[in-house]
Amino acid sequence: MELAGRLNFTALPHNGWPRLASLFAILPLAAGIVFRTYQNEVDPLAFELVRQLDLLFLLIEIVVIATARRHSFAYGHFFRALPLDVRWAAIVFLATFWIGSVFVTHLTPYSIIRAALWPVHLVFGASLWHLSAGESRETLRRIVLVLIAGYVAYLPLLAAHFWLAPGPEPLRLGRVVWTSALPGYLSVRHFGIEMGVLLAMLLGTIWRDARIGGTTVLAFVAVAVVGGAVCWSGTRAAMLGVAGAIAITIVARRRLPARATAMLVLAALIVGGVLSTRFLPPDPAFGFRLMPDPSAEDFSSGRLQIWKDAADLILARPLTGWGEGSFIWLRAADKMAYAHPHNVVLQMLQSWGVPGALAVLYLIARLWLEMNRRGRDNAWLLPALMAFDALLVMSMVDGILFHARMIMLVAFVAVIALARPAHQRPCDPQRQTSSE
Repeated sequence: MELAGRLNFTALPHNGWPRLASLFAILPLAAGIVFRTYQNEVDPLAFELVRQLDLLFLLIEIVVIATARRHSFAYGHFFRALPLDVRWAAIVFLATFWIGSVFVTHLTPYSIIRAALWPVHLVFGASLWHLSAGESRETLRRIVLVLIAGYVAYLPLLAAHFWLAPGPEPLRLGRVVWTSALPGYLSVRHFGIEMGVLLAMLLGTIWRDARIGGTTVLAFVAVAVVGGAVCWSGTRAAMLGVAGAIAITIVARRRLPARATAMLVLAALIVGGVLSTRFLPPDPAFGFRLMPDPSAEDFSSGRLQIWKDAADLILARPLTGWGEGSFIWLRAADKMAYAHPHNVVLQMLQSWGVPGALAVLYLIARLWLEMNRRGRDNAWLLPALMAFDALLVMSMVDGILFHARMIMLVAFVAVIALARPAHQRPCDPQRQTSSE
């Protein structure tokens, strides 16, 4: 899967990575300014449709694709340069994933719109890789700091929004729905997932050296703030993902953290977790806990029943699936509606059927193996590897590959691990020799 030697490209200048990282860093603040609510939806209805269909993030993907096209990105050229097995898996997916959305689903327009996003996601990932260049250890550290800075810029908006929350009288539901009240987020769980990924990247950054910018103070503050945000959100999937990334790094990669790092992380997480309790909204869904909130059906917060329902649907239509996004109406008939089954394997099987699901699962496995192959030769890629591990673990209990915002995050992390190294200079295809 080593593409650099098989493609002609003109990437962004050597400082392209800070630009790409800055684009992702400003997304929380930009989305927060556009989408603000204290209920389950925003006004007007057109904004809510944009929010639910992730069209703002689709726009960002299109901007990245257009930028890549301006820098010589060619769809056919990129596809032909992929390894043969990857091309066949992509063909199987593209030939089958839409069938349920067109011929089976009861909400055909909605499913077709959501299905149409997948080719854009794939091209976005390829475009992002095309634009990446000049990666190094220090570049990766700067990426982590830029992302943290973006979320720090978001915090005043979040604090002001919560502080100015109205009383129950003017609200349609008669109360503030705190889990949906984070500006720019469909759910506080999405915020928690992003914080979990950032925490995993941060741990990878200081895994063998407990310093950032030459000092442990900055590392301590960063871990305390990001870890505290994870605890504040009450997102157990994020906690599970970070724990899984740590376990994979120690067991599978046989890399133990430095003793100073382990002590710093433990102390910073305790401090951040304790401080986060000072800012909890009046909702039991927030705050660090190992057990589910009191309203949950069981320890899995109802996931066991959701998974059983998804499995029944898969058995009913194993070849074509029921269509993209169909789970929300299939389950809503007599139970609480969920947009997805909270498990990536069940989600793919239920939406696309066996052929499309197996093709994508093969591509994910292939991607993970390639990332780890590169990681063995470049230990400084550990932040990206740990972030990707965390996302994979989270995807087993949440909808990481359902919402465009999360899919963009997966692509960004993967491209960091697969980007061209700093010593490899981008080149203009017009100057390539015919031997290329």
